[in-house]
Amino acid sequence: MKSTYLDIALALALGAVVVSGFAYTWNSANNTTTGINGPLGMSADGRVICAVSSASRPSVSTNWGQTFTVATNNSLRAPSQGHVAVSADGTKIVAYLLTNGLAGGIFATYDYGANWTKMNVPGLPSSAAISLASSADGSKLIAGVANGPAFFSTNSGANWRTSSVPNLNWVSMASSADGGRIIGAVSGSFLLLSMDFGVTWFLPGLPVQTWKSVCISGDGKWVGAVGSLGTYISSNAATSWTTNKIGGNNNTIACSANGSTWMITGSQVYTSTDSAATWQTNLSSGQWNNGAVSADGCELIAVGTPGGTMIGRVTPSPELGIQVTNGVSGISWLIPSTNFVLQQSGDLTSTDWLPVAGSPVLNFTNLNYEIAVPNRGSNGFFRLIAQ
Repeated sequence: MKSTYLDIALALALGAVVVSGFAYTWNSANNTTTGINGPLGMSADGRVICAVSSASRPSVSTNWGQTFTVATNNSLRAPSQGHVAVSADGTKIVAYLLTNGLAGGIFATYDYGANWTKMNVPGLPSSAAISLASSADGSKLIAGVANGPAFFSTNSGANWRTSSVPNLNWVSMASSADGGRIIGAVSGSFLLLSMDFGVTWFLPGLPVQTWKSVCISGDGKWVGAVGSLGTYISSNAATSWTTNKIGGNNNTIACSANGSTWMITGSQVYTSTDSAATWQTNLSSGQWNNGAVSADGCELIAVGTPGGTMIGRVTPSPELGIQVTNGVSGISWLIPSTNFVLQQSGDLTSTDWLPVAGSPVLNFTNLNYEIAVPNRGSNGFFRLIAQ
């Protein structure tokens, strides 16, 4: 694999605003098995949550954190720095787990965590921490080994290949929705970014430091990273960066599919709902170790002490997009973190709104629900209503 190194401009915005506030309503999740160091993964709509603890077995919720089911394999545990990747629809979950607290490996579940199967990854060390990332459909996987190689799969883990990039101390990986754009963090060193699923890599021009976590938006345009020197965010695929200098001891960073909502976990949980322009502090002081954000940014999950597993929510208000082609209206909206039904009416002022026939399909490349509706030859209006 050929590596390409480019000089990238770095713009520092030192005057970021941090205010106290609670835009999100936070509640304790009904999950008694999650330890304070457990890694997290979440589906695009926030419905499926996978939490793994070094003190207990993996647990999965399929109802937005209301209840959790614990894996039946009693030997599975997670290291303190494990990673979880969940497909957009929640049907595929991949995690780095330990068996009997010793040998590790990459495991997958296709029944929401009831059973886990170890993947066959030739050459994968059994005693090193592994960072994981997945495309939205779960077909493209990347695994970065601590002080080791990077492994790639394009068929949901059935087959793997080893990257030709030198062995590095990978600590975090993130992937765009289509899997084409990948960012990886190397502890005590640099970030590496690829725009072609790991064929070529470049350095995005940030200072050398102890990196802890990276994230990337669904389209790959927004990129975030936290390290010992602060938090760095790019809105143009790492061409330029800003930093808010929020602490240096933060643990994870996560963002929504469109880059509008952000979360940083550390001594506090910091959130932004205006594309990282301003920030709010959430939850009590403590140590928040991991976090995840739904595609629409309306559901957050954080794990730490003293709060345990906490879920933050705001009411979603998805926007409809429409494109008319050959007499058919293509209706789309970013997958929301609650159930919505698409309705239509011929009169905007009417109370007679009817459900649109058919079921929307999730587009894994942009995380939008999409449905085609034939035009009636008259006025047509559409709306989403929460269920």
